[in-house]
Amino acid sequence: RKQWSNPVEFFLTLVAFAVGLGNVWRFPYLCFKNGGGAFLIPYTLMLIFIGAPVFYLELTLGQFTSAGPLVVWKINPLLRGIGYASLATNCFLALYYNVLIAYCFYYLVASFQLIVPWSTCGNWWNTALCTDQKM
Repeated sequence: RKQWSNPVEFFLTLVAFAVGLGNVWRFPYLCFKNGGGAFLIPYTLMLIFIGAPVFYLELTLGQFTSAGPLVVWKINPLLRGIGYASLATNCFLALYYNVLIAYCFYYLVASFQLIVPWSTCGNWWNTALCTDQKM
């Protein structure tokens, strides 16, 4: 396993793992959908009382055992399902993010065409309500 040369490197790695696409893209949408600034109060409370302690527990268990999520829960066999659930969640999240990034690359490449495919009707994905707008 990786050994950290200094605490700043360790902290920056934790931040890189904790802040991802979900924080950057989905969080503003969730704030807007669930009440705007009022959503930040319960979010902050849950972050302080549930999110940070669970994150710290996961961090300390990982450092103590130097093992992954499947091996670390051998501490208590009743909790072994947590490791499998964590692995399954990470696999589904990685699949979701890979599809999202694939869409981004598709639209990036498609946007370099002279006439972009989504600017006209007559495509297989258009509905009956599609109209061609002339500028």
